Amino acid sequence: MDHSTLPPETPLEAATTTAKRKAPVPWWGWLLSASCLGIVIVSMGGALPGALAGGSAAGVATVARRADLSVAARVAICLAITGAAWGIWLALVLLAVSASMALHD
Repeated sequence: MDHSTLPPETPLEAATTTAKRKAPVPWWGWLLSASCLGIVIVSMGGALPGALAGGSAAGVATVARRADLSVAARVAICLAITGAAWGIWLALVLLAVSASMALHD
């Protein structure tokens, strides 16, 4: 098949063009992603903290790149994701401490 006869916008070209148009992660997106990844450092590793940190950092980076939202909306959503991740981590720590104390009673 002669590729010169294909229409100018094939699905492959459209996907490639769309991938090239993604906005970069702004500096505040990197900062908030790193803050999410700090969960792993503070908790000294572990699968659950790693999954929480990685998922929230990926969510922050994804939202930070969205050009269809205003900067204020993106920052607010990213702050909410970061706060929720740290809140979930704190809840898990408190749950673990509570369970440990109940076992020693």
